Amino acid sequence: MRYLALLVLLILPQVGRSSELDSMALRTARELKDFRMVCIWPRVPYSDEQKILEFINNHGTCFYHKKITLLNDGPLKLLYRIPDKRPRYRKVLPKFFFVDRNVHHMMCFLIQIEDIWDGRHIKRDVRAYYQIGQYSIHISDTHEQSLDLAELFLDDDALEEFNHSKFTEE
Repeated sequence: MRYLALLVLLILPQVGRSSELDSMALRTARELKDFRMVCIWPRVPYSDEQKILEFINNHGTCFYHKKITLLNDGPLKLLYRIPDKRPRYRKVLPKFFFVDRNVHHMMCFLIQIEDIWDGRHIKRDVRAYYQIGQYSIHISDTHEQSLDLAELFLDDDALEEFNHSKFTEE
């Protein structure tokens, strides 16, 4: 599996547009059963992308990453979409996002890890470095959760709709 991630890293620079890159990364993610989505929340400086990559690559392989902008109700809808955040999503919103802003910059990374412990080591390293606890990083628990987030973040049309539609609880 590591070879597939390496192949993607070699091919991606050859492709021109970001939507094509997103599409290739999503296709790869669907094939990798050990793929997880890492969300770096806005409380981590947006410019620290290389530092986050260093933490990830110490315990796994990042095969794609993208900077994301959430608007309007986007942060609320995102927390509601993540199963372990849903029961208390309104309460934790101010801990993950700056609620006095309408624009929220965050980063997402598509990674391969051997097992759940690698993910926990990545979380530990990021949390220790930024000293803001669990409100700095989320790593999806299952392949299905990872695909759900990847399909949102790697589809510009879906993200646009997500950012501009009103939030409703289902």
